[in-house]
Amino acid sequence: MGRFAEYLKEAERKAIEIRTIQPHSDTRGGGFYHAYIGKRRVGGMGTWRGSISDKYEVHNVVVHKSFRKRGVATALYKHAEADSGQHLTPSTSLSDDGFKFWSKYRPEAIKHDLRHHRDKLMGKKVDHPKYGSGTIIGVGQHAVSVKRDGFKD
Repeated sequence: MGRFAEYLKEAERKAIEIRTIQPHSDTRGGGFYHAYIGKRRVGGMGTWRGSISDKYEVHNVVVHKSFRKRGVATALYKHAEADSGQHLTPSTSLSDDGFKFWSKYRPEAIKHDLRHHRDKLMGKKVDHPKYGSGTIIGVGQHAVSVKRDGFKD
């Protein structure tokens, strides 16, 4: 990336404005935030307090496709954490894009995610006493997908 392109990217990052739609509240359990560049809304985030874990979790984050990789999600996360005074934790249904984001933003928050072991797990033969044997064909956040032996596509 050239120096002028880097300058433009940094200027755009500074131009991101986060607006609090509903501030974080322990009684309501979460907050809602929108990200703007100029007058255009380019992203949004909803947060909540988990009922079981009691952690401050990201419920949903959306960044317009044209504005990804420009610091919008990071600005939303930092604003929500400042609003609540707490660190956010990832949702229990983390997308692959979300996994990549958390890998850079706060790696310790996803240390138990199975995608860290994708290379070791893919193609591995498994045997389950109830479900039989098969081959791992997919790895998600907390589970793997197995193609059972003898199953035809």
